[in-house]
Amino acid sequence: MTPTKTLDRNHRNLSGLLLFILSYPSIHAWIPVCYSNDCLTPDSHFNPIEREVMTRLLLGLRPIALRSWRPRHLSRHRGLEAQSQDPGPPSSPPSSPPKPSLFNRFFRSRQQSQVEEALDDEFQLQEDYHRELEYEQRRTHLQRIRNKSGLRASDRRQLLGHAPLTGLSLIYNDEQRSPRYQRGLWGRYGTQATGLHPGVAWPNARELHEAQEYERVLYDGKSLKQLMQEDRESHRQSELERQRREEEVEAKFLVMERQIKQAEAKVEQRLQMAQKEKAKREAILAEMRQEYGYDVDPSLPQFAEDYAQREKILSKQSKGDKKKVYEDKKTKSKVQAKSGNESESSTTSSGGGGGSSEKSGE
Repeated sequence: MTPTKTLDRNHRNLSGLLLFILSYPSIHAWIPVCYSNDCLTPDSHFNPIEREVMTRLLLGLRPIALRSWRPRHLSRHRGLEAQSQDPGPPSSPPSSPPKPSLFNRFFRSRQQSQVEEALDDEFQLQEDYHRELEYEQRRTHLQRIRNKSGLRASDRRQLLGHAPLTGLSLIYNDEQRSPRYQRGLWGRYGTQATGLHPGVAWPNARELHEAQEYERVLYDGKSLKQLMQEDRESHRQSELERQRREEEVEAKFLVMERQIKQAEAKVEQRLQMAQKEKAKREAILAEMRQEYGYDVDPSLPQFAEDYAQREKILSKQSKGDKKKVYEDKKTKSKVQAKSGNESESSTTSSGGGGGSSEKSGE
């Protein structure tokens, strides 16, 4: 087979296959036709890259990323590619390809433009996909090398304020499997972040039955009305007890204030007595110093008797002074009472004389 015929056959196989794929998306409809047309038979003249693209398209997979590859039949240098192939034995001269008709040439150009547009769109999608994939991989790599905490991914998400990871690959303890933990997780992060249904916030039938049984045993089967009545009665009793205690404390405070005043009066009286004793001692020692001419110690035997006699004399004088003061106060009160009586009698007598003069005038 000559190189020109080989190129023409590749052109027909690839163009027809791509047009059939664009026209019939269902893989079950065009796979038998493709194989019946001998597209991927061992004697087909596709290169390995073309065969990989066709195989992935037939199996419904994403095509591989081909950034700079274009089919040979769409290349601008088809003549050079044809010359670069094996020219065959030198004895067989190359034969010129058959010239297609004008209708076939026009129809083939439309097919080529459609194939080029489809391939360009696919290549652009592949480039965008790989660009996004590289960006995501780079961002994940930077996040991984920046994380120096050594925490697990789930714990680090909770530290940053996000919902923890869930799945079979994570290690759960009994608390994380409990409905209470699930409710707290849903209440904090919401449905969108955790993927939990809002129904986890309410008890199921088994939990509701257990709660009712617990309340029945705890409250001895009493109704809500009875419990409320008992609660009101307990509050009333506690209020009465509080009032009684407040009155008792207030009465004790009054007694305490009176006792404090009495204690302060006793302390003041003792201080006054101590000051008087000190003044009397100083006066006796001053007299003895004046008599002997030097300071004396009343604790010595030769001065103790003299000190005691002087103390008795001074105490008698103080008692006499007290008695005299008491008598002076008594006489003064008597005089005041007597003067008051005389003033009252004078006022009454003056009032009686005026009345008699009025009667005589009449």
